[in-house]
Amino acid sequence: MSAAPHPRREPLPLGEQLRQLASFGRAIQQIFSATGVLVLLADRLSEFLPVDALTVALVEPVESSLRIVLDTDSRQRRIDLNGLALPIEPGVRRTWETGEFWQNDPESAPAMIVALTARGNRLGVVRVSSARAREYDQNDAAVVQQVAQTVALALDNIGQMERSERLARNEAVLNAITERYQGIIDLPLMLDITLTELGKALGATRARIVLMPLDSSEARTGED
Repeated sequence: MSAAPHPRREPLPLGEQLRQLASFGRAIQQIFSATGVLVLLADRLSEFLPVDALTVALVEPVESSLRIVLDTDSRQRRIDLNGLALPIEPGVRRTWETGEFWQNDPESAPAMIVALTARGNRLGVVRVSSARAREYDQNDAAVVQQVAQTVALALDNIGQMERSERLARNEAVLNAITERYQGIIDLPLMLDITLTELGKALGATRARIVLMPLDSSEARTGED
C-alpha cells in the first residue's frame, strides 16, 4: 500500500525561497561529513518544495556506476555511503552522462533529476518526486538545482578535506619510518621497522615483504 501524498502546498514567495536557500547554505558550511550533508538535505528539502520521495546517488569511480546513498519517502529514510547500485532509468542516465536537468511529464506524478556537479566534476544525481500531478513549477526547478549545487560543493569540499587528511597521515608514516632509519645499516632491522610502522598506521596484524635478488628471478618472501 503506497503512502498518501503530502498536502498540496501554497507556492512560497520568491523572497522566502531565497531566505531559506541562504539559511541552508549557511547550515551546510558547518557540516564536515558526507553523512551529515545527506541528513541535512533530507531534513530541509521539504522547506523549499513538496517532496514525497528523495534519492541521492553518488558515482562509484571504480565501477563507473551510481550508488544510492540516500533514499527517503514518507515512511522511511535510509542513508548508506556504500549503498546499492541505482537502476539507470532514462532520466537518470541522461542527467548523469550530460549533466542536464531532467523533468518528466508534469501531468503524471512529477519528478526532477539534477546532477551533482562541483568544479566541473559530476559527483552523482539527485532525484526528487511528488505524488501529485502538476506539482512542480519553474521556481521549483530552479530551487532544486540551486540546492543540488550547494550539496555538490559541500560534498566535494569534504572529499578534498578527507584526501588531504589521508595524505598527511601517509606523509607522517613515511617521516616516522625515515627517522627511524637514521644510522641503521642492518637490512632485517630496517624491514622490521617498516612492518611495524605500516602496521600501526594501517591497523594490520600481518604483513609481508617480498625481496627480489638482483642476480636471480626467484623472490625470497618474509612474513611478520
